[in-house]
Amino acid sequence: MPLSVNLARLTGADGTALARFAAVVARSSGPTVVHDPIRAWLAAAGADAGILATFEATLRTPPPLDRALADLMGPETGLIGFILCLIAARETGPPGWAFADYVALHRGLPTTAVRAAERRYRV
Repeated sequence: MPLSVNLARLTGADGTALARFAAVVARSSGPTVVHDPIRAWLAAAGADAGILATFEATLRTPPPLDRALADLMGPETGLIGFILCLIAARETGPPGWAFADYVALHRGLPTTAVRAAERRYRV
């Protein structure tokens, strides 16, 4: 698990998929509860203007969860998606932690990566 996530390294398709998944995560608890923490984390992690614009646009009409998860093709985007869930769960509590666990299982993330992300991002 790297010490920091650099979203600037993502390709166009991966960045778009991650932004769309971030919107799903932000909307998972209701209309406005976790938009700001997710938006702030994306910006701090190096999201470019395109990723942030896609996130904002997708907040209005997020894709279905199964499609958003399926679009996280690579192991790096799956792990970043899990981290987004951990960021959201800080605000949402137990349902958010359960959602994060589901995403980790769905993407088949290695236990070592999940534990490292939880140590770093689950506050």
